[in-house]
Amino acid sequence: MKNDEMRLKDLRLTSELLVEAVAQENGARERVAKRYGIQKSVITDRVQRIEEFFGVDFFKGAQRRTPTKAGEKMAKFGPKLIDAFEHCAVMLRRASERDEAR
Repeated sequence: MKNDEMRLKDLRLTSELLVEAVAQENGARERVAKRYGIQKSVITDRVQRIEEFFGVDFFKGAQRRTPTKAGEKMAKFGPKLIDAFEHCAVMLRRASERDEAR
């Protein structure tokens, strides 16, 4: 995957992890991994993709558990951004369906 590509599921997972980490730093990665039924290494890979896309680090510290200022902003605005993407996708599909019905 190139740095200028972003997958919505990576953004969703990163955003959810940051929300968890802002609320309670310790164990955030484990809680999200358990919720999704995935390994922590998968979460790390997806976070790194999103960090590369935006050109920022969302976590700091030796174990990268502490959200940076950018991470705190993503925790706040990420869920809204995802909702906007999903809403847009629904609108586009409906518009396409109307075009096909003609």
